[in-house]
Amino acid sequence: MSSNEGSLYAHFDSGNSFYLSDSADGTSGRLDGTYSVSGGKLTGSFTNPGVGDGAVEATISDNTIHLDFIEYWHSPAKVVAYTGVSN
Repeated sequence: MSSNEGSLYAHFDSGNSFYLSDSADGTSGRLDGTYSVSGGKLTGSFTNPGVGDGAVEATISDNTIHLDFIEYWHSPAKVVAYTGVSN
């Protein structure tokens, strides 16, 4: 996925865990968290070690994912919008 601040890969598993990575194979992890899906929307939370807490909110339309990466360690919270293709 990409944004005006760069790119990342989001990996979601069936056990309601996710992680964000700088690499497609997931070996260059940034952070991990948990998520749930309700009403067609994915929401999740995470802790960025040494930085603070955050959240993700995502929707998928056709094959495109729209993910908001919310950084609560900023005041007010900073939202970085990512868009990418889901596999």
